[in-house]
Amino acid sequence: MPLPTNGQSSKRPNIVMTPLFERVLAQDEDASRIQQQYADLQAATEQLRAKCGLFREKPPSNNSPASNLKRKASDHPLDGLESIEENEPTAGDLLARLSNELRDELSNVTPNETIHLCGFGPLQALASRPFEVWELAREKLHTWPYSRVPVCWRRLLEDATLAKVARMLILRAVAVEGLTSKRRMISASERQNATTSPDRWFADVVRELDVGMSMSGTPGRRSTFEHAFRKLEKLLPQDAVPQVASNFGIERPNKIQLGSPTAHENEPLTFEAFQSHLDHKTTPLIIPGALEHWPASTEWQNPNYFLGRTLGGHRVVPIELGKMYTDAEWSQRLMPFHEFLTNYLLPANPDEIGYLAQHDLFSQIPSLRSDFSIPDYCYTTPPPPTGAVSHTSGLGTTPQLDEPQLNVWFGPKGTKTPLHTDPYHNILCQVVGYKFVLLFPPSDTGKLYPRGENENGVSMANTSQLDVSSMCPRELLFRSGSSSPTDSVTGARCDLFERFPAFAGTDHLEAILGPGESLYVPLGWWHYVESLTTSISVSFWWN
Repeated sequence: MPLPTNGQSSKRPNIVMTPLFERVLAQDEDASRIQQQYADLQAATEQLRAKCGLFREKPPSNNSPASNLKRKASDHPLDGLESIEENEPTAGDLLARLSNELRDELSNVTPNETIHLCGFGPLQALASRPFEVWELAREKLHTWPYSRVPVCWRRLLEDATLAKVARMLILRAVAVEGLTSKRRMISASERQNATTSPDRWFADVVRELDVGMSMSGTPGRRSTFEHAFRKLEKLLPQDAVPQVASNFGIERPNKIQLGSPTAHENEPLTFEAFQSHLDHKTTPLIIPGALEHWPASTEWQNPNYFLGRTLGGHRVVPIELGKMYTDAEWSQRLMPFHEFLTNYLLPANPDEIGYLAQHDLFSQIPSLRSDFSIPDYCYTTPPPPTGAVSHTSGLGTTPQLDEPQLNVWFGPKGTKTPLHTDPYHNILCQVVGYKFVLLFPPSDTGKLYPRGENENGVSMANTSQLDVSSMCPRELLFRSGSSSPTDSVTGARCDLFERFPAFAGTDHLEAILGPGESLYVPLGWWHYVESLTTSISVSFWWN
């Protein structure tokens, strides 16, 4: 699923009504658990300060790096206080420093500021009651369809998230200093109060930042969130990075005979050659070798690389559960990346299909963005839409893109994207693993039975009613080694043609996409995609 900041999705259109992070979070107990834990910890802070004397007053020094941090009047637990340690910074020092940096940033006005439109009350309470202000902003985001939420409320949620995290960090700093100090004895009860869920504090802070960043869309302080994530790398507990297998265990599929293979080039096309293909044919095309210079071609083969790029797997990502988004049992859930990796990607036969699909992971985690480059093909000039192409669902409301829109598709064997069409030209780059793709031309749209509106009143006209998985090549349907069609598959095909008789008059193309290959999917072409192995793809939409 895409982040709500990326605009309306041509697939999975239910995101238009309410952002994924909002809908999933509404059913999540973590937010209330975190709020209660840190309310308890704040009370413990006062006990530690009063009874343990862990911190003392320290006048600001012009030569100290801390002198650049403006001390503002607020209810922050440690205003005007510094750690008693004066040598190498302790973990508590680093936590307090990051907390202060976030608080200082909140005093800076962002360009085109609108947060004042939320009223004086929420802004006044931001420093002392950030959890309550965050809940208010969340309620406001739920009042309108996401695309119509006034920016001021997104800004408020953004700042409330940073204020919450600043509070969580400083309370953790107090707990750390209280436990590690050799100068004071701490009773067992005080130790218990000061370390509420000590093994979860890092995951809680990362979750707050990820959810806040994604729900708000970071209209004013994206760089601050990114700064916080970079600083958290230094605070990552040493035992918080699990080690997993060094590869995904991918085996090349056996040779598959395609009935109507997609055109396949023998070498990478030049910019001019691809432009000529657009001008004269504008049909699907497989291009090899265009990704050889990508670091992702090697780095992404190792699951541990992703753990290193996601703060030990603590970064929170939206996962689709179920084979296809058109299935009744399909759902979505936010989870730490390490949970997605260990429960859905690495097991040979996971209990359930989990798919990180159509998500701009590279905006969320910019360090992954340096692992690849946008193909030059995305800067060619496609021909204007004519005929059936001009009637592509969503085309009339699709904005002109200044830069290609990026999405990642990351999942195990068996993930499926139902037959659908996009209002963009698409270069689908296969980085890891193998995929099967079934394609139908725009002229067959009427024979593919587009859906109507879903139960939320959102148009699903870009998605077919047909489950074309039974139309896959024989080798894919009978992976068990059977030499003859099973009754279930034969029945599925017969039912498909009986329910949708016009489908018999369609033409289609087939493609097996392997590592290093790119598939050009023209505007308006319908396509069904199935992962044959664990697979990572990056799509580039442009118009």
